[in-house]
Amino acid sequence: MISEDERVLLWAAVEDVTGMWEAEWELRSRRPEWSNDRLRRCAHVSLKELLRLGYIELFTCQEPYGQLTALDATDSTRAIHDLQWWEPPAFEGISVRFAATPAGRAAYNESCEERS
Repeated sequence: MISEDERVLLWAAVEDVTGMWEAEWELRSRRPEWSNDRLRRCAHVSLKELLRLGYIELFTCQEPYGQLTALDATDSTRAIHDLQWWEPPAFEGISVRFAATPAGRAAYNESCEERS
């Protein structure tokens, strides 16, 4: 079973290939009173867990919305810990984005069934 914060971020990953910098924005709807730093820490913990579970995968992206290149497990772990990827990218810069894996889509659907 995933936490509600993980569920919110997993939905973003199911819906689109989401920028890592957008993770804290996604959580703001649940916790509007939290500081940006606290939201980022929460997003960091949640994305690390979703990656560990195999529910998301990470990609580099040539902005805006260019070619996606999958990161392997080692590079994904490094990217989650690298603060540069938690900032909005420069125009035509490189970003790191996350998307749901098939296992992540199944986990999200299961979490919806558990809530009903």
